[in-house]
Amino acid sequence: MKCISCGNELPEGTTSCPFCGNTVLPTNHTVVNEPPQPNNGVPVTPDAPVLPQDQNLVEPNNVVTPENGVNPMGANNNVAVSNGQNAPTGPENIMGAVDQGTMGESMAQVPTPPMPDMPVASSEPQTISNQGEFGDGVKIASTAAPVIESKKNKKVIIIILVILAIVAIAAGIGVYYYMSQYKSADKRIDAVFSGMNKFAAGLKAEKIESKSGTYDIGVSFSYGDTSIDGKVDGKYAYDLEKRIMDYTLNISKLDMKADGEELKLIDKDPLKLELYTAEAKAYVLLENFYENYIYSDIAEYDKLFDGIEQNDINYTVILQGYINAFKTGLKAASNTQTVKEVTLDGKTQKANVVTIVLNKNNKKIIIEKTVNSIKNNTKLLEEFAKLSNTTVDELKKNIEEATKDMEFSDESATLEIITNIKGSALLGIRVFDDEATLELAQVVNGYKLSFNQDKKDVFSLTYTSTSTTNSTAKETSQKIEFTCYDDDNKLMKANLEINVKDDINPKVEKINTKNSVSAANISAEDQQKIMTNIYNFGNLGLLIQSSFGSLMDMTNSYESAMNPYGTTTPQGGTGSVQTPLGLSSTIN
Repeated sequence: MKCISCGNELPEGTTSCPFCGNTVLPTNHTVVNEPPQPNNGVPVTPDAPVLPQDQNLVEPNNVVTPENGVNPMGANNNVAVSNGQNAPTGPENIMGAVDQGTMGESMAQVPTPPMPDMPVASSEPQTISNQGEFGDGVKIASTAAPVIESKKNKKVIIIILVILAIVAIAAGIGVYYYMSQYKSADKRIDAVFSGMNKFAAGLKAEKIESKSGTYDIGVSFSYGDTSIDGKVDGKYAYDLEKRIMDYTLNISKLDMKADGEELKLIDKDPLKLELYTAEAKAYVLLENFYENYIYSDIAEYDKLFDGIEQNDINYTVILQGYINAFKTGLKAASNTQTVKEVTLDGKTQKANVVTIVLNKNNKKIIIEKTVNSIKNNTKLLEEFAKLSNTTVDELKKNIEEATKDMEFSDESATLEIITNIKGSALLGIRVFDDEATLELAQVVNGYKLSFNQDKKDVFSLTYTSTSTTNSTAKETSQKIEFTCYDDDNKLMKANLEINVKDDINPKVEKINTKNSVSAANISAEDQQKIMTNIYNFGNLGLLIQSSFGSLMDMTNSYESAMNPYGTTTPQGGTGSVQTPLGLSSTIN
């Protein structure tokens, strides 16, 4: 047999190796005669020892423990065999497990080449074994495995430290987020103006030379028993470089109601009008009454367009400057903050509320900080100076004069800035005292402003806006709804809806005005023709006729007073006209 430590042939009955001094294990098992197994592809011979890693070693059932001497790894070399004891599993078992009782004492006779001494990393025994028909595994006092385990332990410690660091950072971020999002009143105040700043940022100072599109407007008004309902549509186009503007207006609906009577003023075709300007002239076309354009000269026509074409002014800077100035003033005032149930526009929800008491001190702070912010905003003053046609120094002087003697009353009100719990979105603003409440609430696509006094609704104003864009046009819809109660609690309502469709590629065309007529030179025959067509234009014509007749009566009375010796009756005589809604007049 050979020494398991150095691989040299040992004499029969030898208990220690004469070459390396290693103790030879006593054997209690019979070696199973099996053909030599390959050593990584190399046949096993007496001169080619079998290495443990070449034997498909797995976890042993019979454990070998170190006792005395020096083993091949540089630790104590005495080894004892313990049959039937299960070896530990896990990273410390470097080769795995084998079936119990298959190797026996033959394992002690497996030749193993000498290995250089290595530092001992652990005193725990390690197991090397083979799998298959060979027997029990062998434990040695030290292998490379403990070193690997030590590195793994260090890696585990590092990973744990990294995880703890990440948790700590996350916790810190969470605390900061809570403090900044839930506890900072400045965040709530920023939310008030975020939408305004987005709107201001959308105002472009770029030069718009031409534009065209269509529009339609619906309007209604009612007060008590009187109401008006109308609808207008048309086209628009302008080219600022060519000094051309063209607007058409079609009144398709105009209904009136008064004293229980209803009247449709547009009971025939729509009333069509057009205004066209070009070459320092304004042209008007009354399509229902006269076939030709009637024109008049416009003084200082180019200056009119120069005023329209002030596109070098950065309106975004102006608007954002004022917004941020007022925001600075609000942030400077003392405040309190809480989370509570709030009712806005009839809807109750939990919200974050910043409360600023508008006492004398806070009002002074807000105004002073706002004014100073404006005065120190050079870009704002420069742009506003261009808009107001003045200088920056003059603006500063005017601001100082307007605010130097400003006094603040002792009367107090309360301002509430209401946002969602996170403070990322404005829900509403409320200003109130013991008698009145002014409330701005967010609604779908807009806002609602309402005022209540002595627990009674005084007025409300709702504004909403939507827009969409496709390959041919940009469509914008805006709605305004207004309600108001007078001292007698009589309700007044007004609604306005404007829909505009802007062409992506504007179309501005010149109008043929070849047969146009000067307003100063229109013939009497054409004037009479126009008036006759107006009078015959259904119910609207009758209303215009009655109004014109009343005007003529007033003119005749004035002329009679100025000429007591005689009057001249206009051609056509006199007559009485009864008009709708109880209107009557005398037409000369």
